[in-house]
Amino acid sequence: MKPGDRFAGTMVSPEKTAVPDRWIAFWRAGSSPSGKTQIWDVCTRMETVSIRGVHLGVIRWAAHWRKYSFFPNGGSWYEADCLRAIAAFCEQLTREHQKPAPAVDKEGDL
Repeated sequence: MKPGDRFAGTMVSPEKTAVPDRWIAFWRAGSSPSGKTQIWDVCTRMETVSIRGVHLGVIRWAAHWRKYSFFPNGGSWYEADCLRAIAAFCEQLTREHQKPAPAVDKEGDL
């Protein structure tokens, strides 16, 4: 598989996110066509960390809401703990995206 394929990408380890979860795993799937935002696959967590579970949906930027949102696969259903983990991950991505850009010195300014 090449980057951008449906299941290409790397899983985000629970240690690298504020949302460790025992049932859900988030895999970086690529970037939006503009390259400004990220796209994440949401899968069930497997015993072996390097193997993806069942694909549950996608997290991507929803411009009309100005935040990351979860777009579930049709026919999927979730209980409260899974929904909280997905919501917390969306909130984390949105906070990171909305951080102010570092100041850039203008020519001549020290």
